[in-house]
Amino acid sequence: MQPVYWQPPPPNYFKCNIDATFFTTKKTVSMGACLRDEKGTFVAALTTYCEAVMTVAEGEAWGLYQGIQWISSLGYHNVIFELDCKMVVDDVHNSKMNLSEYGSIIQNCRTLLDHYNDFVVVFTRRQANGSAHALAREALSHASRSTFDVIPFCIATIIMNETP
Repeated sequence: MQPVYWQPPPPNYFKCNIDATFFTTKKTVSMGACLRDEKGTFVAALTTYCEAVMTVAEGEAWGLYQGIQWISSLGYHNVIFELDCKMVVDDVHNSKMNLSEYGSIIQNCRTLLDHYNDFVVVFTRRQANGSAHALAREALSHASRSTFDVIPFCIATIIMNETP
């Protein structure tokens, strides 16, 4: 299999990589999001967590929801949200109703996405989602939700290595 690398978005777009991490012994789920522009330049990052027991799909969907809310609050448009959980990406795009907790989170994502016709959710391989994964792992190091407008130390090397 060919190696997979992070790719910048097309011109006039931003890319927001999102990932969730699970700390089962602490009953906590965290997420990280990294926003970059068409040149691969770091724009902003987010980390947050909640004390909950979630399935992987629920946690990844919750992370997407947090990311969409964050980006919409910042006023960005033309954003590609990249996740490494294919099930969540597929379920956001289909219209099937799912009455589970997971289905509720997916529906919340769809509702937000309906307000932004220039937001796109796509799948990427884990190897191309390193910045979001590192941010998600770092989230518990902060007292609460944290946003960054300079590159956090935990992803500095990843960003430098992935910038074209």
